[in-house]
Amino acid sequence: MICATLWRGAGLGFLALLLCFSIYSCGATGSASGGGEISIPRLGNIEWSITVSNGERTYDVHGGTDHAGRCLEMTWSDLGGRKIETVMVRMDEHGSASGSVPANASYWEVKVVKCPPKPEEKKGKCVEPPFTAGDLGRDRDDALPLAAHSDVRDFVVFGGPIVADDTLGVESTYYAFLVRAAESREVDALLRPILQVGPGAVVPSSVEVLFHSSLTPTTTGVTLRTAWPGVVEHWDFDLNQGGYSASLDAGATVQRVGDWDVVEVQLPLLALDIGTTPGVFYANSGLVEFKTDRMSRARTGSLELEYAY
Repeated sequence: MICATLWRGAGLGFLALLLCFSIYSCGATGSASGGGEISIPRLGNIEWSITVSNGERTYDVHGGTDHAGRCLEMTWSDLGGRKIETVMVRMDEHGSASGSVPANASYWEVKVVKCPPKPEEKKGKCVEPPFTAGDLGRDRDDALPLAAHSDVRDFVVFGGPIVADDTLGVESTYYAFLVRAAESREVDALLRPILQVGPGAVVPSSVEVLFHSSLTPTTTGVTLRTAWPGVVEHWDFDLNQGGYSASLDAGATVQRVGDWDVVEVQLPLLALDIGTTPGVFYANSGLVEFKTDRMSRARTGSLELEYAY
């Protein structure tokens, strides 16, 4: 059996991976992948994915030429949240990086950072000033106010489980943030209480929640929750071009948790193109459009799921 998922969007792509793993059981001899495209104010887009094929797990990150030569500070943790290792991976001239997922890893967190100088760069007299591993400054004036440019930088941080949990009623959470800070340790300190509390946490002005999404399998489908600080003014979701749709007016519910809005929708199995006929490809696609009172314009995310036995 072969399973493949192609998707882009604000944390929605792991829905495809969850479906492929838990509902349709890709199996040890098949393959599946899930990932997303993060739209980052001032800093372009970053696409990322996790692939499982014949028992091997790999990751891919693509940031385009805007992120060429940057590094990924990747932290892998086990099922209990204990850190396995943190590695620094340099993105190539196309802004891409790929590699293997550690055998015991269940979670990952990625910071896009400025790479440490290469050994040969340290030999000359004209060497860049020292910087932290969490430097995402793009050496452009529009990235930060000029007065703060030498001290504070933008960090992109994203992460979540390697594979969504297929246990009924167990929530899998994925996140991405844009953080202004002076060093990587400060980023960790700012995000720790948000990740511990989830929706409803106090978010400092130096942190922007790009997305905070969760998926929970149920006996009839999947519960999708998306949350942002502020008031969600617009939220529309379409599955399979009209096969199923939901909005703030119909299908979706909104719960106020602290200063956040949490939008919840139940995605029914009956609306999905599924089957087990050998050699037949089954395809599903979804589109979400959303806006909060803290966003200058609406944003969109999309997903596609394609699999075959």
